[in-house]
Amino acid sequence: MKRFLTILCVLFCSLLLTANVSAKTRLFYDEVDLVNDYEEEVLNSELEAYSKKYGIDIVVVYTAEDIGYKEARVAAADYYDYGGFSKEGLILYVNFYTRDYAIVSSGDIQDRELNARAIDYLLDNYVGTYLSNGQYSAAVEDLLSGVDYVFNNSNKFSEQSVIKTKIMTILGSSTVIAGIAGLIKKGSLKSQLKSERKQENAHEYINPSDFRVFRSGDIKLYNTVSRVKISSSKSSSGGSSGSFKSSSGVRHTGGSRKF
Repeated sequence: MKRFLTILCVLFCSLLLTANVSAKTRLFYDEVDLVNDYEEEVLNSELEAYSKKYGIDIVVVYTAEDIGYKEARVAAADYYDYGGFSKEGLILYVNFYTRDYAIVSSGDIQDRELNARAIDYLLDNYVGTYLSNGQYSAAVEDLLSGVDYVFNNSNKFSEQSVIKTKIMTILGSSTVIAGIAGLIKKGSLKSQLKSERKQENAHEYINPSDFRVFRSGDIKLYNTVSRVKISSSKSSSGGSSGSFKSSSGVRHTGGSRKF
């Protein structure tokens, strides 16, 4: 009897462990049935692979919940906090009820590779177009491409890079100002030169007695066609990303956009 109870206990613990592992490895949640079962499994596998590659949990949620007056990024952070994911991670939260999509980072990674500048870059250059076009599987793959880029070019989004860019901007502005000052000085010196006054009309340069017009007319030489590109944005801006606290008081970094 004791042996039977021991075996039963081992089986029960194994089931709990299996369920726990399964829950933690689930990274794609489609609560509105936008992709089929096969695509869902493929996307979940891709998220698992990238999560393992960078040592974080990369989570994607498609939902249509009514979040009331809550910001999309706060809803995303809450989903991550209460989902049992690792401390270090990233979540793409897409709400089809409010038409918002948010990208939020968690843990120490939000102060390094996935800081506010990197999140803004992902929001402005990835995911939005595919969501607007109804390509929901492609949106996830696009996010992973963006994560790849951010991690492989993290120096571009660092504080030092931003400072360097600001310095270059200031130097460029100084050069422009110096050039304008030089032109003003040149114009001032030129105005001091004594020369013949510029005539307003062409005929004032002509001696009427030396020039006669026997025939006049208009001749069309060429056409000028101007083209103006009408651009359309991928998605409307939801403001710059930044640090904030979720409903549970955990610090996150992220932002959102409309699609």
